[in-house]
Amino acid sequence: MTKEYLRQEGFKRIGTGTIGPPLVRPVGCSPGGKPGNVGFFAGSPAWQMNGNYTFCGPADRSIQVGFVQTVQGAANGSVDRDATTGALSKGYTECVVNARDCVAGANPPWYGTRGSPPGPHAFGGTFPVLSDTPNLVRVSRAGQKRLQDLRYQGIFHVWLIARRSSGTTVFVHHWSIALAAAAVLSPGADPCNVSGWQILGGAAATAKGPGPGLGEAGTHREVCKHIGEAVYPLTSPR
Repeated sequence: MTKEYLRQEGFKRIGTGTIGPPLVRPVGCSPGGKPGNVGFFAGSPAWQMNGNYTFCGPADRSIQVGFVQTVQGAANGSVDRDATTGALSKGYTECVVNARDCVAGANPPWYGTRGSPPGPHAFGGTFPVLSDTPNLVRVSRAGQKRLQDLRYQGIFHVWLIARRSSGTTVFVHHWSIALAAAAVLSPGADPCNVSGWQILGGAAATAKGPGPGLGEAGTHREVCKHIGEAVYPLTSPR
């Protein structure tokens, strides 16, 4: 099966991507009670791409199909407020630029591990599905400081690709995602009270279509996430 066949004939239809709204989830705390964690999630999930392609011709099982995701730039952080003076102060901040995004244990260039939902999967077999939810979890209060704001912004690029064992790659479909979301605590509200948070913004698809698009899919520093953790750190290795 040639690269030209893959590009023009092998994939006849690509599944759509969906995007969900951001939300706040307190964990282990209640209004007026002991402090706990407050999580700000960019969605549930923030975006999901379905690689439910159709194809014609024989299925070459040596070809792997799955998703690749990169972070063009992303930053998240928090703001605290002094419970007595009302003064605001910078809390936690993290950022990453030009990095490969993936779950822990995923081999380059893939976002997921072999056989996991995002793939890679053998061509003509299980359809890959990529779901991602950037998030930030911070303590509701510590001493006089109370959590006031949680913010997340970034630009992400996603590709459904087909790859031979030789490394020859075809970019089947692409998506670009812009994320700008914030959770702002209302005056006098308790951080552990979900209704006290005002949710602003969210994720939006800025580009999608067949082929590689304009996103950069070259060599990047790795920012692999650990499945099952409450927080997915986006800290680039130095």
